[in-house]
Amino acid sequence: MALKRLYLPVVVLSARAWAGLPEAIAYLEEEVPKWKRDNKCYSCHNNGDGARALFTAIRLNAGARRDPVEDTVQGLLKPESWEPKTLAAVQFGASLLAAERAGMMKDGAMIRRVAEMLVKAQSADGHWQVEEEKVTGAPATYGPEVGTALALEVVERAGMRESAGRARAWLQSRRVESSLAAAGVLMAGVRRGDAIESLARQQLPNGSWVNEPFDTAAAVIALVRAGAEPERVKRGRAWLLDHQSGGGWPSTTRPPGGDSYAQHISTTAWSVLALLEPGPLGTESSGSRR
Repeated sequence: MALKRLYLPVVVLSARAWAGLPEAIAYLEEEVPKWKRDNKCYSCHNNGDGARALFTAIRLNAGARRDPVEDTVQGLLKPESWEPKTLAAVQFGASLLAAERAGMMKDGAMIRRVAEMLVKAQSADGHWQVEEEKVTGAPATYGPEVGTALALEVVERAGMRESAGRARAWLQSRRVESSLAAAGVLMAGVRRGDAIESLARQQLPNGSWVNEPFDTAAAVIALVRAGAEPERVKRGRAWLLDHQSGGGWPSTTRPPGGDSYAQHISTTAWSVLALLEPGPLGTESSGSRR
């Protein structure tokens, strides 16, 4: 009997990215389980965004360990204990989906259950309003476009076509004046040339978007998924690596210049995801940290 060879995805990154990524992963491996240990509860920033970044690193064989997120998986499997907010359903739902993709959760019925929660929270026009924000979305609260993109992945995985169709229609018609709005549209796989043009137009000469790690990370992820502007992606990643500090990234806050642990962890998670997002970037090397 011929044996089938199992191929696992391996993230391909530049040598420069490999210099910063191991430190960032190790930092999240330390921080993600700390919240539950110290506060006796799960948090959207640590066990949502932070864990999602680690699950993604595990899936892509980027050197992340499983043990720092094993307890998070147990919390994600108990949606009845989640805070009854749309934000929690979106963040924990996205983390649960990342855990499944990493092979750390194999309960498809649980994905369906969380998707049903999301459908109940979906607005009539098709989008998810994760927070009543009066300013641009922040790393731990996303904004409507990015939040909708993340929720859409879960309902599509559960095969809920009607809900997914309404979300895609909303994203297709959404104005993309801000870089975060454009990024959310493209993250969802909605092909819009005006969204790509919006991101290209708003990238600063230093390679960032609005001089913020979260906005830059979101734009990088979006452009990679759209298969567009690889040089802009490289410049965005270079800016992120230049602004990494102590393993993590300074928190993006609204208004800027604030100090928030939650936003810091989510900002760091988004930055790691931007470095991990696979795509044809003409990068130099690949491998595993350990």
